[in-house]
Amino acid sequence: MPAPGPRDDLSEVLFLYTVAASEAEARRVASHLLKRRLVACVNAFPVSSRYWWKGKIESASEVAMVMKSTQGLVREVAKELRRVHSYDVPALVALPVAEGLGAYLDWVRGETRGPPLSKAVKPIKARNGRARAGRRTRRSGAWPRRASSA
Repeated sequence: MPAPGPRDDLSEVLFLYTVAASEAEARRVASHLLKRRLVACVNAFPVSSRYWWKGKIESASEVAMVMKSTQGLVREVAKELRRVHSYDVPALVALPVAEGLGAYLDWVRGETRGPPLSKAVKPIKARNGRARAGRRTRRSGAWPRRASSA
């Protein structure tokens, strides 16, 4: 049996991490990548960063962004991020997803440019038809539930 290692499957789901200088920039970057279907989802949250820059230790309030995408789109995400980001050297790292709920991973594949591996699995929809698998509804903040079959 071969030793475990990174997959080279282009449909492998990844978490991509970057930071933005502000909430406005995070929204702009997220919208840019989402509209191009390079990412399926972006979570953004404020962070306090300390880092080396040009020989000095700096600090800044930034917005961390965790994006869900696939291996086959990482280079294009990087290209677009460099194009629209305000930083000279924007952070971008890809973290493989070792395991996850199959329906969620298929949802990520289906919402990006790659096809889902399993066409039999459909995203969960709330009664209003707007929520998707793995997403909270805006109104209630609750996770969408499957309709009961009673």
